[in-house]
Amino acid sequence: MAALAPRRSDAREAVAEALTRLRGGLERMCRRRFPSLDAGDVYQRASVRALERSESVRDRERVDGWVRRIVVTSALDLLRERRAEVPLADGDDLEVHDVCACTLALMKTLPESYSDILRRVDVEGAGLAEVAGSLHIATGNAAVRLHRARRALRARLREHCGVETMRQCLTCVCNERGCCGTA
Repeated sequence: MAALAPRRSDAREAVAEALTRLRGGLERMCRRRFPSLDAGDVYQRASVRALERSESVRDRERVDGWVRRIVVTSALDLLRERRAEVPLADGDDLEVHDVCACTLALMKTLPESYSDILRRVDVEGAGLAEVAGSLHIATGNAAVRLHRARRALRARLREHCGVETMRQCLTCVCNERGCCGTA
């Protein structure tokens, strides 16, 4: 039986409790996955965002995963903002520690057309139309390529790490094994 949607005040309370309960783990995850960012800043930004959007919580039992996703999204947004402030110069490489090492390592094993569009759109945060124009292909073609690239990367992640989603990636053991640390 599906849980009833919590009242607005109940949802806000559930989010606040989850933020408090998960704080240490969320900050550790941020330091491990995004060492170039201040984990406290990410947590603070994510907390504000989560509390502002708490009315969208539909199932109190899933609030932990919902909060984790907001933290990861907040970290990625902060990385994109920083990249927009200081654009990459021609020939500069992305900083490996800004993105999950498993993802970067496995992206390099994909065909170049797939890894290129993933890097530009998902890592650098470029718009799909912009990338399509620079590749001299239609936006629809770029969207199909991006979809196929993401599907191929998920398959590689599933084979290598046993995960397919960002939520699962938060508990990936590749850091402990050391297999992807040198992406």
